[in-house]
Amino acid sequence: MNKNNNKKIGLVLDGGGAKVAYHIGVFKALKELDISKYISAISGASVGALNACLFPIYNLNSQIVENIWLNEVEDKILTLNPNKVINSFLKIIKNYIKNALNEIISDFLDDDNILLIPFINFLSTSAIFSRDGIIEIMDKYLYKETIKKINIYVSCTNIDNLKPYYFKLNNYSLKTIKKILLASSAIPAVFPPENIKGTLYIDGGISDNSPIKALKSCKLTDIIVGHLTSNSNSNILKDKLDNSINVYELYPKKDLGNFFDGTLNFSSNFIKKCMHQGYIDALNLLK
Repeated sequence: MNKNNNKKIGLVLDGGGAKVAYHIGVFKALKELDISKYISAISGASVGALNACLFPIYNLNSQIVENIWLNEVEDKILTLNPNKVINSFLKIIKNYIKNALNEIISDFLDDDNILLIPFINFLSTSAIFSRDGIIEIMDKYLYKETIKKINIYVSCTNIDNLKPYYFKLNNYSLKTIKKILLASSAIPAVFPPENIKGTLYIDGGISDNSPIKALKSCKLTDIIVGHLTSNSNSNILKDKLDNSINVYELYPKKDLGNFFDGTLNFSSNFIKKCMHQGYIDALNLLK
């Protein structure tokens, strides 16, 4: 990537649960390549939205963000809600829904949303995990002053029509920002929906997992997209943009797993693997 003072770069972070640790490796490469300082807008979906907020923190102190992912998320992201399910039944539940839910998550965008809405609503009200851990992380590390350093956009899905809604976090209070981040990462059947100003929202990855559209008005020269699978549709992304914008799409060279061994795998070993892969892939594409 050519660098000059006229560059205005956007960064798009796909959602994908634990796989978004890949983005932290991308952050490292961007910093080493002296590209980070040109990034003026960032968007994210699902847990990628949390990383969007961590990006300005990474630029100030990379060790803080790396520590969050390496040492805190494993015990805090997927914690059972005791009011929903007894711990001893977790494996049974996972095995029971594994095949059907895995197929639904990957294929539902090809289906008629009218048929999906009741099912997604049911899954959302059946969430079995608590948000206490992620709330603790946000309370500890997120500050409005840091978020204000860059334009940050987050995609959420309106539960009533399964259409995307894009929030510009800079326009909201820290309390509402946290609710938006919880909504954007509210995977149906895993986490409950969030009520934001009277509307229920769920995982932004359901309606727009690569929220490049949110950056359309930012007058960017380049956009870097951090994908988490190798089957993202580049043509769809480019249709949403001005042809004058250069788009650099990052894809994992090695598969990061499926819904259960990837998206819900917050083990430290998997996190390290994703971070390293993101670093290597970004260096190779952007150097």
